[in-house]
Amino acid sequence: MSKNSNIETKILKDSKVNMQKEYIHTLEMSVVLLQKEIENLRAQLNLKENKESQPIHLKTNTDYSKLVTKFNNCKSNEELLEVVFNKIGKSYSLLEINLYFYNYQKTIEPISINTGYSTLNNLVMRFEEQGILDWVSNEKIVSIIHNLDDEFENTPTFIVLVPILAKENVIGFLIGRTSKDKDLFNETELNELSLIAEYAAYATDNLRGKVEIEKMNHKLSGLSHQMLETSRMATIGELTTSISKEFENPLKIIKGNLDLIDKGVGNQTRRLDIIKEQIEKMMQVQSKILSISTVDFEEIEEKLNICTVIDNILMISESQFVEEDIKVIKNYSNKNFEILFVKSQFEQVVLNLLFNSKERFVDGGEITISVFDHRKNSLIFSITDNSIGYSDDELNNIFEPDFSTNFGNKAGLGLYLAKSIVTKYKGKINVVSDLNKGTTYRIILPKI
Repeated sequence: MSKNSNIETKILKDSKVNMQKEYIHTLEMSVVLLQKEIENLRAQLNLKENKESQPIHLKTNTDYSKLVTKFNNCKSNEELLEVVFNKIGKSYSLLEINLYFYNYQKTIEPISINTGYSTLNNLVMRFEEQGILDWVSNEKIVSIIHNLDDEFENTPTFIVLVPILAKENVIGFLIGRTSKDKDLFNETELNELSLIAEYAAYATDNLRGKVEIEKMNHKLSGLSHQMLETSRMATIGELTTSISKEFENPLKIIKGNLDLIDKGVGNQTRRLDIIKEQIEKMMQVQSKILSISTVDFEEIEEKLNICTVIDNILMISESQFVEEDIKVIKNYSNKNFEILFVKSQFEQVVLNLLFNSKERFVDGGEITISVFDHRKNSLIFSITDNSIGYSDDELNNIFEPDFSTNFGNKAGLGLYLAKSIVTKYKGKINVVSDLNKGTTYRIILPKI
């Protein structure tokens, strides 16, 4: 293999590892977000239970189960505020309303900067500067204060500040501007405002989490596709050695015969026939290489003869197996099995399993590739080897993206991607192994 080929292969492998790390990190972030959403839903349930256990004189007529459902069905902060306003706006004579939360810099921010709430937003910013929000945070109770901006108006308004607590700490406020006199608010109404504020806060957090999860899912989808193509190219890179040997031997034979022709030694017609045979062989290999290395950017599913695809892959990797003293045996119960698949993706599965199996050998051995009927609408494709196999601990984690073996092999991404592809096409994959005896990679696929 040339120096440039070695460099390209290393670059592909490094890219594969980096993408793998990013994919795992994104998965971890998604799990964190989902855990947070679960915690919020549990907190909402606890709020409901606490509300039901309150003294009779503090209970309201609000059906909080329906309200929570409405909150959690909201698609935006503006829609959430609209639901809150529709629920309490009329009964509390509200003119404006918004939810505010402390950011990481400990300053207050509205969940919506809608121009319709500009008057309230400006007031709240001023309250923060004047320390009024700090005072409400310390008191941890609903507070209603005069709106001094309306001091000389015919209809004065009041500001309702409802602190939102999480583990006894104030994390934000439900704040509204109302024309209802503060002396007309009773204890039950203040209690209801506190409950609605907390439910709305959890819904806001869930909404933010859902947006982040959607972003994560989009990113994961993109990374998964990139990983598939990177892994595919890295695997093709590993085939380079085999491919070079498939050309190396015919080229040597051609050169030898050309030298003999040049020297006038032997039967020149026979020498030319040998040269033609070797050229034909090289053209066949080239055809298979082009077939396998073509990337289906549009990912078009097509009918594939599974045995033909396997044969083509074996043809260009045969030399590498021979060099490592690995005998490949084919066992097809029927050579006409067809599956519906994106060709490049099925080739990726076969290549990943083959090279994973090859890496488990120490001093050569045998690999048996089998294809046979399973049930009426499915078939089994399996690769069985007599390699060093896997331990029970390794088998438990074999399909993890970061899986590596006790023997130093890092095959996890290849097997992880193979499983992802097979699952995508409603198939199943499992690995059975005995340490120091061998391994069977078994795939069940729908057949046409």
